[in-house]
Amino acid sequence: MPHSAKFTDDNWMEWLENMEMFFMGVGADWVVSGTVAEGDMKMDKVLVAYIYASIEPEQCYRIKGMKSAATAWAALKQAYQKSTMGHHICAHKEWWEHLLYFNCCLFAWVGVLKEPGYMDTFDTNT
Repeated sequence: MPHSAKFTDDNWMEWLENMEMFFMGVGADWVVSGTVAEGDMKMDKVLVAYIYASIEPEQCYRIKGMKSAATAWAALKQAYQKSTMGHHICAHKEWWEHLLYFNCCLFAWVGVLKEPGYMDTFDTNT
């Protein structure tokens, strides 16, 4: 995979596809599925080093200390794969929480402005 760019925050899908093709090419499709057979344990350790070397230093903390390519792959996928229903639900929940907070603040401020005499406290002649 000499022509592939290292993984950054911006190229997840491109890197993912390149790595999946690499795993398939070396007969290690099991990395993607996460099921390591007993006879593939040595190759699993070799591939975790390859994954580590194929990502930018800023991303290494996510898989630092992991001894299995399948485990490292799953950790990266969980962190960066954003098209799952769980991520959608979480994103919607956060959006609604922010919207609710904003609306509560806005309604509180409007309520203060509507209090009798509140606007009279400001000197409009200056």
